[in-house]
Parts: sequence; structure tokens; C-alpha cells
Amino acid sequence: MELGLNVLQIGSELMTVRERLMAEIGDLPNGLVVQALALIQFLKVDYLRRQTALASGGFYRPRSGRSPLRHAGKWAGDDLLDCLDLVRSNRGIV
Repeated sequence: MELGLNVLQIGSELMTVRERLMAEIGDLPNGLVVQALALIQFLKVDYLRRQTALASGGFYRPRSGRSPLRHAGKWAGDDLLDCLDLVRSNRGIV
């Protein structure tokens, strides 16, 4: 049950969000601690990137005017589907 922005009630115990996070991390096996650290670092960098972008006027980047069709029919290699999957999985929400 959530009481406020920084305090959670777990059963009859009141904990700050930081205390709960530390308790949850303390219960993780070492392999998951490494993943949790990577996730926390990603969240921190992403947050800072978004704050910087918002402070500088947003995420808008003007188009270059160069057509993506200039590459049509020029693919060389056998990994086209893998590359398309990579592009699709890394796209942001538009």
C-alpha cells in the first residue's frame, strides 16, 4: 500500500522507497545484483539525457532532406532481417 511519494506501507511496517529498494537488492542473488546495477545505471543516464534534452528545447532534430530511398536496392549481405529486427527493437516512441 502506498502512503506517499517517499513512504510505503508493507504489512504493518513503514519504509521509505529507498529502504525498500535496498531491502529488495539485499535479497537478490549476485547475478541479479549485476543486472539491477546495470538497470539503475541505464535509468540514471536516460533520466539525465531526457532532462538535458528538455532543458535545451526538446528532442526535435530537423530532417536533413536526404532521402532514405537513395539506399534502396543496395543492401549487401545476408543479415538484412537481423538488422531490421535490431532497428525495430531500438526505435523510440514517435
